[in-house]
Formats: sequence, C-alpha cells, structure tokens
Amino acid sequence: MDREVEADGTPQTYRGGETLHSIARTRAARDTEAGRGTPCYTSTLIEKLPEFAKREAAHSVGMMANVAILTTGSPLRAFLLAIVLHPQWHIAMRAEIDSTVGEEDRLVGLDDASKLPLLRAVIKECFRIPHELEKDDVWNGYLIPQGAYIHAVEWSLARDPAVYPDPDTFNPRRYLDPEWAEADLLVACAAIAWAFKLEKKRLPSGGEVPINDYDFTNTLITTAKPFEMEFVESYFTYSENEQPAVDHDVHFRGGLGADGSETFTPRTVIYDLKGGFGSLRKYNALYELSEEVPPANDLWQGKTSTQQQPPIEPTDYQKNLDQGLPTSQLTAVDVRYWSDFNRVFYHPRSIVQLNEYDLNSQLMPFESWNAGQDLFNDLDKESDLLDRDMRPFAEECDQLAGIQIFTGVDDAWGGFASSYIDLLRDEYGKTSIWLWGLEDGMPVSRQAETRRNANGARTLQATAAQVSAYIRLSSPPTSIPGYIQLDRSSEWAKSALLCTAVESMTLPTRLRDGSGRSTTLAELEGILNNTRSRTLFDLKAGVVTGKTPHLAGNKASRAPSLLTTTFDLEYSPRTSQITTLGRTPHVFSRAEIWRCMPRSQMPILAGGADQDAVVEIYHVNVPFPQLDTFPDTLFGGSSDLELGIGAALVASSETSTRLKDMGRMISRRIDVDTREALLNDLADLGAAYEEGWQNSSDSGSDQ
Repeated sequence: MDREVEADGTPQTYRGGETLHSIARTRAARDTEAGRGTPCYTSTLIEKLPEFAKREAAHSVGMMANVAILTTGSPLRAFLLAIVLHPQWHIAMRAEIDSTVGEEDRLVGLDDASKLPLLRAVIKECFRIPHELEKDDVWNGYLIPQGAYIHAVEWSLARDPAVYPDPDTFNPRRYLDPEWAEADLLVACAAIAWAFKLEKKRLPSGGEVPINDYDFTNTLITTAKPFEMEFVESYFTYSENEQPAVDHDVHFRGGLGADGSETFTPRTVIYDLKGGFGSLRKYNALYELSEEVPPANDLWQGKTSTQQQPPIEPTDYQKNLDQGLPTSQLTAVDVRYWSDFNRVFYHPRSIVQLNEYDLNSQLMPFESWNAGQDLFNDLDKESDLLDRDMRPFAEECDQLAGIQIFTGVDDAWGGFASSYIDLLRDEYGKTSIWLWGLEDGMPVSRQAETRRNANGARTLQATAAQVSAYIRLSSPPTSIPGYIQLDRSSEWAKSALLCTAVESMTLPTRLRDGSGRSTTLAELEGILNNTRSRTLFDLKAGVVTGKTPHLAGNKASRAPSLLTTTFDLEYSPRTSQITTLGRTPHVFSRAEIWRCMPRSQMPILAGGADQDAVVEIYHVNVPFPQLDTFPDTLFGGSSDLELGIGAALVASSETSTRLKDMGRMISRRIDVDTREALLNDLADLGAAYEEGWQNSSDSGSDQ
C-alpha cells in the first residue's frame, strides 16, 4: 500500500491492484464457508482447484472481473483522464467511498449508489453526453424522435452553455442530485478511485508529460486518445494540490536543465575514484547540452589521435529508467556499481571523479590514510575544493541547517575526509557537521586488519573534535537478527541495510510541520551531547512488523524499561568479548525514532537503571518504503512494501570499551613516532564515556 498525507493533513492509503484482486477471492471464500455463497467462477475455483496458490486465484478472479468491467473501456478512460487532471476530486471521492464502506473488507456495490452522490456526479461530468433522447426534438429542421441515440454531435451537445454553464470547466457539482448513473461504471469507477493513486507521467527532466484533455477520437464511439500516467512511489508527491509529509526541499534543490525545463536534484557532492561511478555520466539527460568541449590546441599543427576507454554499459534496469519503461526487481547479479541502483539525476557539479587513483587498483590501491590526505592537499592547491564543489550548494540554501558526510574511515578516504572536515569547520564554524564513518567489517588478513584499525584511529583522532556527531558504522552490522536475510558478499545488500537505519534516524529532520515530531541535527546533538564533551554515538535499529517490533528477545509492550530495551541491529564495530564480559553498558543519552509504531506499543521509561540518562522519543507516521532497488529478500521475504522502523543514536559506556579495544589492537603495530600521541588522544576521547565521569564544567555548581 502507498500511504501519503494530503494537503489537509489527512493520511491517504492507496491499496493497489494486489488488494483489489484479493478482495473478490476473499469474499467468495468467506461466503462459501458460511454456506451463503452462490455458484460462480470464484466459488468453483476455490472448491475444485485447491492446488492454486492464493495469489494465482486472486489474480485469476480479478482479471475475470476486469474483463467484465473493461467492456466500458471508453468511459473508463475518460474517468482516468479526469482523475489525473483533477486530483482534488479524486481525494473527495475516496473520502466519500471510505465513509461508505468504512473498515469493511469489500468493494463498493450497487446498493451503495445512493450513498455516493459525488461519485455519481463525477461519472456524469466525465460522460457528459445524452445516451438517449428523453423526448422528441427538432434540430435545424430535422426531427429526432424520442429514444434515438446520438453519436455525431454528442461532443457539441455536451458543451452547450445553455445546459452546461461554463462547459469547459470540470465541475461535478452540477450533478449532485439523486439521479442514477450507469451501474457498471459506478462499480468500476469506485473500485479505481478506492484502490489506486494515478498521476501524470514524469519526464527524465523532472517535468510532466503533457496531457491534452481535448484530444478525443473522431470515431463512432468517442473516447480519449491514449495518454501516459503513472503510479507514484516512495513518499515523493508531485501534485500541487497535496502537501507531502516529507519536505523534499531539505535534500533536493530546484533548478533549470539545458533545455530550460525545471529540474529537482539532490543537494550533494560525490567524490569517487576513476571508474567508481560506473555507467553514471557527469552530464546526464538534464544537462548534456551544457557540457563544454575542450578548446583545440592552437600550438600543435600536426594530427591528433584521441584514445578513449570504452564506456561502461548501463544495466537493463537503468536503460528502462531512462526510457520511462517499467523496471523489474533488482538482484545482486544486476549490481556492479552503486550507480546501477541509482534512481535520481544529479547536477553535474555533484559528480567529482578523482582521476589520480583507479577503483580497485592492484598497482596503486587507495588504502593508506596518508595517501588520502596527500591527494586532498594536492587537489586543493590546484583548485580550492571548498569553493569549487561545496560552496555553490551551500549558498543556494535559505538556511544551512547542517552538513552530513558519508565516507570510509578505515582506508585512504579517512585521510581525505579528515582534511576536508578541517576546511569545513573553519568555514562553517557554528554549523552542525555529522560524520557517518563506514568501516569494513568483513574478515581480512591480520595485516589488512591492522591497517584498517590504524586508519580508523587516525580518522577519529583528526575529526572527533571537529564534527558535531561521529557515528561509526560497521558494514555489515555486527549484530544481525534472524529475520534479516543478508548476502554479506554484496555491497549493494549491505548498503540497503545501512540505508534503512540512517534514513530512519534522520527522517524527523526532513518532516513538515504537522507530519510528526520534527527536529534538526542541532537539536539531536543537544540531546545526545548534553555535556558538550561527547560526539561519538552508536547507531541501533529494529524492524517493526505490524504492531510488534523485533527487539532482541522482548516485545516493546513488555519492556520494563526503555533503557533496557535492546535493538537487534547493531551498527557500531564489535567489541572484545573479554572487555564486555559481565558488564551492562551505562547509557548517558539516547534519541529514538519510531516509524508507524502505535504509541500504546512504544517502550515506556518505567524506572530501573540509568535514570540520569537524557532520552527523547520521536514518533513518525511515515513508513519506510521498500523500492525495487532494495533486495526483495532482505527482510525475510516480507511482502510489505512499507515497513515500520525503530532507530536510535546512543551515547553509552560501550564507546569507551571500543576505544580501548582499538588502542590495544594498534599499540604494537604502528610506528613509534605516532603511537604515543594517537593512544593518548583515544584515551582522552574514551574518558568522557566512563561510567561516573563528570564534565569539569559541571563540578562546583553549588559554589
């Protein structure tokens, strides 16, 4: 189901074809079991063909119903055209239908017609034609007898201003009376209005495919010519008549393409190595006319020869997206690069390829922390990276609320990002800067593990005091429950699991007023870093199915204390079992996000340990949308297209334990020149996470 929030704040659920087909089969089965069913195709299918899967039976029955309904295809096409062009009437119809059928598991029937005056009025407005003359009429000297059918001039008759004031305005109110409408059309139109949300098709540029509402056939049966429309996925809403729960302008920016059309692209800068972008081009369909051709070399008069590396061929999934065709479910075989599951266009300024290193090079791997730092310094000397890449996006913002950085921290990217953050903090001194530091959690050789730990420690040392929040993310997570079916060899699958928690945790920073409890990055920092001395936080999550979250052995409704409830997806790096044996982490602060979790089922702080902790809970009625770019088996093959997610950022004594582990692992394997300073800095960072630690600024408050 697709759930959206309309302009008046009312949640709307669009059921879709799966639900529409299954209702007919379910009702027939229920009537058969109760002994009140009448012989029909559906009852026969249920009794005689038990080997059919429920889904197959539902679609078989549903398609039979569709065949019957679509004998009125011409008027139905006009009805769909009206829905797309006038969505405000669709919303009103759905409200009327929902108030009629309520929570009943059924579709609209003929007995409901008297309760649906607006639906009948919309149908009449769509088919504003006299099917049959009610009395004799004379037109231009010709007698037209009662009962005659009119085809040739029905378009003109439907636009007679004497009968239909303002005939070119779609206005169903003119028919709000108890008159009858075609029975089959009433049932068909009610089913469509109840089950689906339809909108104009979107162009790759972000604009809409135009629809001519006067473009009808000139045949015996007049009907609207074919037009393009689409289902809207995720929580993007394009209609001007609707107010989505999520404010897309926070992460997306408006602009103009090369042809002058409006565009909507992410506010982001992406750095990657040569070959890392896959088939993604810097200049895409929106901006390809803007690509500058390098000037010819006037100093060389001889012949030139251009050698080009063959481009990476886009996948079938990307080709279908570019052509506006339906896409199929992605699999691990389809994904070679992150751009293979990308669904948005980027501004050319967002794509920055670093040609000095090749992706996955064996000759010159991008692994050393110093190599990343040196690369940044060289590039920044050549062209000020902050001015060239970051500043244009920052200056477009009405009010820059924060900067989020996603980077590897246990390879050369850690050195690159550390130098970048130094410049960001100098330039944006009071702005929230969050660092989501990715660490490879897959088993490797001892030498590679040592290099990872040393790189990660140096990134912590360089950035912990510069950023507002540092969240260490292990990929894959260190704790994965049984309901997660993760292919650990697939970077695509691991990134999907990371996205689930990160997107959920930051969702309140993108909410509109009235769509749930919204917040900002700065407000979250105030909750988590209430002593102004802690910037390292752990990310945890759990998936909510129905009304019960999967939470490490106990359900939320039974949790005796909020702070003893444990999320079963742990994203922070693993700690040594020796250092954690028999210890319960002390929680200093915690911020939780619950998506689509009934308040009665949410954990309640009912006493117990850590009563001095600062805890804030955000409840959001916006589910997590599973797109076809997600592995379809990730959440145990769940058929739910939208999930409830619980996510939390936590400051606890576990951070001190992890930093001690990191110091032990690198103490004997790094050079003496950097060892002492690095270990001292890690110890200082960990001290703020010791149980019983008190900030010096808090002491002496009684004096």
